[in-house]
Amino acid sequence: MPFDKKLITNVLNQSNNFQKEFAPTSLSKRLEKFSKIEALKAVGGLFTRPEFHANTLRLEHLVHLIMIYCNGTAKVTHKNVKDWLEFLANTSPCISQEDPIEDVFVSNLESYHGNLMVFEGIWTNNNYFLSAIINALSQCTNDKITEARENLYSIFSLLRLGNEVAKRAKLYRNIANLKSSPNTTKLPLPPEEFKKWGDYLIFTQEDLNSLQIPFTSLSAFFISENQINKLKEEKSGNSSLLSHPLIKIEDDTFIISLLPAIGVAARRFALSSALRSGFIDSFQKYIDEYHFQIFLNTSHLLSLKPISQDILTENPYERIASFDEGSYAHIILSSVNLKNNEAGIMDVPSPPPALITNRIIEVSKNLSEQSNFRKGITIILHGGLGSGLYTSLNANTFDKNWHIIPLTSGDLELLAYDSDFFLLRLYRLLERQRDPKNPLMPTEPLNLYGFFKERNFDLYFDNEPSGMPVLFSPCQDQGVFRVKMRQLLNKHLLRDPSLPQWLPVQRKNLFPYFSDMKEGKFYVSLLDISQQRLRGCYENNEYKWWVEINNTLNDFQPSSQIQLSWLLFEAFEFWIGRIAEAIKSEFHLPKWIFFNITYSNTEKKEIILNPKSPQQINIEFSKQFFEKCQQPKNEGERLLVETLIKGLLIPSNSKINEDLIGNLVNPIIPEGHARHIHMFQAQSLSDFIFNSAPLKKPRLCTAEITSLIDNGFAFNLGIPNISEGQPSNETALKLLYKGMDVLWETIQKRLNELDRKSVIIKALKNHDAILKERTQWERTASSLQACHTSEKDEVLNISANQEALRATSAVSSRVIVEMAICESRTQNGRICGDDDLDFLLTYIAKFIDLSAHYSEIKSGILGTNLFVLPSGKMNFKTDFLENVKTPYIQQLYSRNFDSHVEEYPSLYTDKNLNKEKQKVQSTREEHANFFKAMEIEYSVSFETLGALAGLLSEEVIKQKKTILEISEKELLKICVSLGMTETQSHQTLKRLSLEPREQWKKPPSEHKEGDILPWRNQRKYSLISRPFIRLEDANHPIYLISIPGFEQSLKYLCQAIAGTLAADLFYSDDMKKWIGSKIGELGLAFNAEVSERLKELDFHTQVEVPMTNLGGKKKNGDIDVLASKKETNTVYLIECKRLITSKNTEEIVRRLTEYAPDQNPQGKRSPTQKHLDRIAVIKNNLDQISQTTGIPKHKLQIKSCLVTSGVTPIPFQKTIKDCFDFILNFDSLEKLM
Repeated sequence: MPFDKKLITNVLNQSNNFQKEFAPTSLSKRLEKFSKIEALKAVGGLFTRPEFHANTLRLEHLVHLIMIYCNGTAKVTHKNVKDWLEFLANTSPCISQEDPIEDVFVSNLESYHGNLMVFEGIWTNNNYFLSAIINALSQCTNDKITEARENLYSIFSLLRLGNEVAKRAKLYRNIANLKSSPNTTKLPLPPEEFKKWGDYLIFTQEDLNSLQIPFTSLSAFFISENQINKLKEEKSGNSSLLSHPLIKIEDDTFIISLLPAIGVAARRFALSSALRSGFIDSFQKYIDEYHFQIFLNTSHLLSLKPISQDILTENPYERIASFDEGSYAHIILSSVNLKNNEAGIMDVPSPPPALITNRIIEVSKNLSEQSNFRKGITIILHGGLGSGLYTSLNANTFDKNWHIIPLTSGDLELLAYDSDFFLLRLYRLLERQRDPKNPLMPTEPLNLYGFFKERNFDLYFDNEPSGMPVLFSPCQDQGVFRVKMRQLLNKHLLRDPSLPQWLPVQRKNLFPYFSDMKEGKFYVSLLDISQQRLRGCYENNEYKWWVEINNTLNDFQPSSQIQLSWLLFEAFEFWIGRIAEAIKSEFHLPKWIFFNITYSNTEKKEIILNPKSPQQINIEFSKQFFEKCQQPKNEGERLLVETLIKGLLIPSNSKINEDLIGNLVNPIIPEGHARHIHMFQAQSLSDFIFNSAPLKKPRLCTAEITSLIDNGFAFNLGIPNISEGQPSNETALKLLYKGMDVLWETIQKRLNELDRKSVIIKALKNHDAILKERTQWERTASSLQACHTSEKDEVLNISANQEALRATSAVSSRVIVEMAICESRTQNGRICGDDDLDFLLTYIAKFIDLSAHYSEIKSGILGTNLFVLPSGKMNFKTDFLENVKTPYIQQLYSRNFDSHVEEYPSLYTDKNLNKEKQKVQSTREEHANFFKAMEIEYSVSFETLGALAGLLSEEVIKQKKTILEISEKELLKICVSLGMTETQSHQTLKRLSLEPREQWKKPPSEHKEGDILPWRNQRKYSLISRPFIRLEDANHPIYLISIPGFEQSLKYLCQAIAGTLAADLFYSDDMKKWIGSKIGELGLAFNAEVSERLKELDFHTQVEVPMTNLGGKKKNGDIDVLASKKETNTVYLIECKRLITSKNTEEIVRRLTEYAPDQNPQGKRSPTQKHLDRIAVIKNNLDQISQTTGIPKHKLQIKSCLVTSGVTPIPFQKTIKDCFDFILNFDSLEKLM
């Protein structure tokens, strides 16, 4: 058999009978004098407390002992229970078998009786298996099987008892106590409270009457005296108490002896009844259908792509799909044969049937032999009613790249909804588990995933030597995962009074970015979503407010209609909770209400409120409403909120007037940009393209691949005598240099395997997806800040963190293209998949990161030190990162964020083509020399380049793509159609194109190494400078062009007008000369701007004051701006610098090195040193400065200042900062006041 004999089963299954193993003589004698009922109350009440969840095993053990031995009348005290539990803790092996909790304390069962709380105990996924039997019995009832209806009635009677206990104990669905500790020898028993807990378990005839439960419907679950007497001989995991958890106290009163067994008893009863009544075949069928349907319902979340079904059998519970290029998933239900397993939900399970086992082997072998095979998984969905499952198969039976993943359908559903989960990631974790150099203790896949998810997918331990085995709890992490996911989803039933049935719902927004959205109370109807309807409910302890949106606006295209509906739906979600909190104290709000939202073709009013009844409110939105949403101010959103408030006040007949409504809306929407519906005017070609072309969510660098790179990295570089600790800077530089070489070799090897065209297209699409997501965040910056007014710092920090992730992956995506055009295959390469993209993105990011640290250490001024951790990971302790780079980047991003906020109104402006043309003409006239130089650079006018982008964009919009694949012949034809000569066309294409060459590391002719190195910004030979990718195809070259990328390049080149691009980025002397003159011109102009601004602040200023007027010599140069204030006798000697923004580590290091007060490597004095020289001269010649400013010599206070045009890293570097009294940017000059 291919299965290892390794089971995860309930620990009770592995025990012997009580008399032999679990009944110490001294304890049994102690128990004899006590009343059975009193003891059951005292101990059983602990089952209602989440803090004892991890101790369920010992409590169940003690309850069995009580049932067997307690036959007296003595009362039970707090001390008795405490002594019994401590005795067990010190003598019984059951304590060592306790595990951390594996699931919530109370789960939720969805049924036609509504929500029923179920005590999970130690039976993981209890509610899923109960749902399976209820579904099966309901289906059998529909098939006119009378016994199924009767059994269902009895089961619900029992389950409702458990639900009532949970209510009495004031518990709620998905409650859990992750701090509940197993294996402890002492339990915290509050002496005054524990007695009342037992009362929750007692039911009288009066209680049953109030619950409408007939006593007779519970008869199957009462334990008899005969069954009690046989408990001694039964196996603990299969005892009668698990099937019969009720025991009578009197004829009309009983107690639940074993609360966690309620779900187990229901499952056992259903199975035995189906066997006894002869409908086991139907029961089995519906059980299997239920389990597999959960997979089908969530398969879209797993990004599975169906493949040819040639190797499929007629098994309805089997699917084969791909989850990446060359990566196959085989999903099959392993059904438990219920005919042969009457007690089977607790028995040690058999392996899957031989038919299933052989099928798994057959499919894995078939797929492993596919020509493109790289990796594979089989997901065994464990069927049945809740028995244990196998954790592994004999690995020798399968290809080394094939993994077996046993899961229950319930756990698969939780994984599917986790935003961090994808099958490639799980595959990587399973590969990590196989790592022979760093062994992991064998564990279930879900526990493995939960373990690494809690560690943010860091696969190795930094402070453990490589090769040390990793030990962890066999179940704790899957318990944490289940609890968190259940609480996030919060699946339950809600009744929509407009419909005759309960609706299953779950939380819509599972992973919000902002803390004020984390306790989301908006739920979506799963049934409606599955049928492409939008229905949801805002639910809290007081209200249930429903909304349904119908797509009926005839004048809109279907795709636009769906988009508008989602916008409205999400706006309702966003505002309804805020409305409730704002007005609930002033009005009597309805407990429930139903908003039916439709679209209207009326032109009279934006929104029509039409109550069908006090609780059912129809709202019609017209095209005029959406036109309001296209305005800079949020008039449309205010109308929406006003309408919802009016609708909520209808049931209470509250008097409504416009002033009242306005006063209610103002606190809810305090700012003009607070909105959730964004309907911007198209601002660029990319807007049109992104609107037509579907793009997947961008892939970013992955934590688990970063961890794989880091582990053992320093020790594997082949540099002798490397050990844990801090090497010298000389050795650190060797390590980093060698590390970059090793990373490049690994990147090169992967690229050499891949088809050139496929990897380039994959990277370009990812880059386009990043551009699209970045644009969305930038354009909603103002709205985010206005909507989350109490969390403005959080909004900024989260936005900055997201952009940092995007920026890293965007650079890596571009570099992949630059490398692939040289290193990837033109023939016989395999198609690039997501795994390849993840690999390349992460390795290239690490490649660039090492170069940054190399620059930091080599500079010698930034305080960066390398430390080798025990695992071999390179760690960097750096003052530079903490004190310079991070605060600088934060300030830079904050400024950019503010600029996006300021630009927000312009996004709603419909561009006037005539005005735009006039603006372009004006710009062209003002910067005529620039456009002339650009025309020489590109052999064509800048306007023609723009026109070319426009024509190419039309092609991709037609194709609903972002990337154009076009032959050179066709591309030249388009160029000629724009008035370009054939010669011009060839020259322009050559200037815009990245062309193949034999080696990426070898620069093209007439280029330097710096033109290709990815850690350099503003490179001549980069994708952003050359957005056309030329692929050799014999005598018919083709081009791959990302049109959004092309447009980004043109915008990038436009920065040269402002002198913010380096001259080295260009080839022509004309362009270099123009940039040089522009920088000089703007530098002088900046001096004047600083002077004018200081005059506005009441300073007296002089510009470009020669040092010869201040006691110095001609070689000392001049003071850019001399500002003075006689009121304070202060003179500010200001060095003005108009600097290009430093955008990466290398540029930051270069800027700080340039301004360092020490001698720079070229032997020249830095700007800081020159300024200090001027200050020294002036302080030695106070008469001249006194005469110049009119301030008496003895009162003079001289301050040195550096003023920059924008945010720079300079003020964050202490050695430079200490050289100046003030370092400011232009926008903060008022700080001199």
